[in-house]
Amino acid sequence: MAPKIKILIADGNARNHPVFERGLKGFELVFAPSGPEAVTLMQETGFALLIIDNGLSGMTSLDLLGESRRLSGNTLPAILIVNDGEEKTAIAAKKAGASDYLNRHELESPILPMAVMRALEHKKWEQVYWNLSENQISSYLKDPLTSVYNKHYFNTRLAEERRRSRRYDFPLTMSLFHIDQFFEMNKKYGKKTAEQILKDVAQYLVRDIRGSDLLARLDNDRFVLLQPHTKLDEARATWERLLNNLANHPFTAGGKNFSVTLHVAMTSLNREIEEIDRLIKSMDEYVEENGENASRLLLYAPEGS
Repeated sequence: MAPKIKILIADGNARNHPVFERGLKGFELVFAPSGPEAVTLMQETGFALLIIDNGLSGMTSLDLLGESRRLSGNTLPAILIVNDGEEKTAIAAKKAGASDYLNRHELESPILPMAVMRALEHKKWEQVYWNLSENQISSYLKDPLTSVYNKHYFNTRLAEERRRSRRYDFPLTMSLFHIDQFFEMNKKYGKKTAEQILKDVAQYLVRDIRGSDLLARLDNDRFVLLQPHTKLDEARATWERLLNNLANHPFTAGGKNFSVTLHVAMTSLNREIEEIDRLIKSMDEYVEENGENASRLLLYAPEGS
């Protein structure tokens, strides 16, 4: 029998422990009641994931996150648990290297095990990527303009995630989106300005999505976001946040400020669907047909689904 995956949970409130035990059956859970005790435990080998309660005593959650990155050589994924009103800390943790963050009310739901699997899978794929980088193959995986993944790498990951989704029965959501102003910028201000906006938007989104989500550029201003372990309603919530943040963020290129909006079409991949290139083409056409007068967040359901 394979050994259980070990998760270190830094949470000093013993009343929270049964919630983790119910949500993470099948894992070996080790609880640390304070930040310093979590640091001591992390010096042991074998932990695959760290979960940090933001109310932990002894040190701040961000300090513990920093210690975990130092001790593990930045190889230990971490998830932060926050309460309502602590979103700024959650965002700071994400920027500091946390794989994900959850609100405490999300623990009593399927979201907790999904978030754990996302973090573990992201670390696996990150290691694959760095192995390729060391073999000087990484240039074939990234789009040279935006530095997000390219279509080739997206197709590779998509095939793998679809196999895993069917095998382990977890949700998988894909979103196709366009930058509304791209061709107008290109025509009015030139290719250099339009490409700078394209690059800046891509990098802005990379910083704001979960580490396990995969953002790739297909061509021109068309991008795709793949979200493993994510249901349509969860993906919708992600996009509502992203679109709201994007609308309030000024982008600058060629000495001018630009506002950027996106049209997004989302679909679930948890069913037998048509060939993926045909699906993307259909979603692309759906955005074009419905983009002018519809919400910027569209749900796409292939015929017969």
